[in-house]
Amino acid sequence: MTRGALQQLGAIYDDRHAWLRAWRQRSDTPIVGCVGSDIPVELIHAAGMLPVRLAGNPADSTEIADRLAGTAADPAARSIVAQLLDGTIDYVDHLIIASTPAVLASVYN
Repeated sequence: MTRGALQQLGAIYDDRHAWLRAWRQRSDTPIVGCVGSDIPVELIHAAGMLPVRLAGNPADSTEIADRLAGTAADPAARSIVAQLLDGTIDYVDHLIIASTPAVLASVYN
C-alpha cells in the first residue's frame, strides 16, 4: 500500500461517521451496524448489505446512555448506546447486537 492510500484510510477512520453518511447518500445498499466480534459479516455481505462494526469511545460523553442504563456498565458499550441515542450513528438501517454487555441489549427493553 502506498503512503497516500494509508493516509486516506487514516482520514476515513478518523471521521468514519461522516464517511459512512456520505457513502449512504451514494448507495442504496443497506448498512448493518454490528456490535460484537462474533457477527458473521460474510453473510451480511452475501445478503447484499454493508456490515459496519460500531465502536465506542470511553472518552466521549455517555450521559444520555447513563440515564437509560446506569453507569456500572462498560464505558465503551455505554458510548455505543449514547451514539445510537444521540444520532451520531444515524446511518445504519439495521442493528445486530451479539454476545454483548447487558447495557447494549437494554436499549431494546
